[in-house]
Amino acid sequence: MITKPKNNRLATRKHNNLSRILAHKIILSVIILALLCAAFAICEINHITNFIKSPAANNPDATAQTTSTVPSAQNDFTNGDSRTAVTQTTKQEGIVLDTQGNVISTVPQSEWSVSTDGIISAYSPTKNAILSSGSTISGESTTSIVSFRLIDNVSGVISQGNISVNNGKFSGVFEFATTATEGRLDLFSSDTNSGRESSTVEIPVRFN
Repeated sequence: MITKPKNNRLATRKHNNLSRILAHKIILSVIILALLCAAFAICEINHITNFIKSPAANNPDATAQTTSTVPSAQNDFTNGDSRTAVTQTTKQEGIVLDTQGNVISTVPQSEWSVSTDGIISAYSPTKNAILSSGSTISGESTTSIVSFRLIDNVSGVISQGNISVNNGKFSGVFEFATTATEGRLDLFSSDTNSGRESSTVEIPVRFN
């Protein structure tokens, strides 16, 4: 009968023990990796679920909201519909010098900005014109007074007031300062009793 040397038996047993330990370590690593993957998947599912429940996901056209009470320059165009007067501000960075309807020249009628009811027509500024101090505001109206509001995309309302209408024409010269690059000029008729604005003309402008 041939027997294996004792040293060989010990080496075989040691090898088997090492193999079992290595197998256990591999299994443990696989389990840990699986748990990590599961935790990551749960986090992703929660994130997606929260997004789906958010108002922005349910309304793709929603705009970012602000806590400011100053009107924005670009996010509230009304297509000339009658509306409640927007929040006024005491912030004044500019004025319009009323030149009493002294309209020197006009652009082609196709470039006018006209209210939906035709009561106010603006000759200048034209849409997306570059506005700066010394630029003119002019047009025609069947009302006796035209109200204006100049808004930029940094400060909000930077100038507001009224321009008189003389012989059906109104005109003025802007004097203002702004660091903004774009904004909007609103022209409208104001109802002193209800506070509503009507015959609105909204002209997007740029600043240099």
